[in-house]
Amino acid sequence: MDVHLLMSPAIWASTTDYHNLRDMTFEGDFFGGLYVGLGLTATYAITQRWAVTLRGEYQSISQLTGDMTATTSYDRWVYPSASGVGMDALMYSLGTSWRF
Repeated sequence: MDVHLLMSPAIWASTTDYHNLRDMTFEGDFFGGLYVGLGLTATYAITQRWAVTLRGEYQSISQLTGDMTATTSYDRWVYPSASGVGMDALMYSLGTSWRF
């Protein structure tokens, strides 16, 4: 069994959102926040060569706010602290392995 914990107090992120029908692009830049990752892996040997692995992973980035830039073909606007980004993800996987 393997367990890991990851943490970081410094996150840098950028986003780009294209609105083609309106001919607009929205861009945001973000800094700060907290990243946390937690994972668990369990492996069970069915035979001497064949094993089954179950893995779970959780990742989270706290909600961040940042400046947003809106751009069209004729103008550009900057809105301070008008954009946000954050993430929570949970993933499970089941796998098998065979030793040669």
